[in-house]
Amino acid sequence: NSSTPEFCNRTLRYNATTLGPLVPQLDLYWPSLTSSNNNIFWKHEWQKHGTCATIVPELDGLYNFFNETLTLYLKYNITE
Repeated sequence: NSSTPEFCNRTLRYNATTLGPLVPQLDLYWPSLTSSNNNIFWKHEWQKHGTCATIVPELDGLYNFFNETLTLYLKYNITE
């Protein structure tokens, strides 16, 4: 039982084409650690977390969710 929301809106679809301009950065900064197919991982992240973030204007929509997440990662890089 998760205490955080997940899979909030199953009608919001993942379309990899939408992420086109972000793919190089996503490949570099948000790769899958368990699969060679990052796209499957990003789809999971969108469906589980992104669909719950749409109430935040900066995160509303597939492109915005991944773009803002990358922006925040680069600003607050916890791996450094």
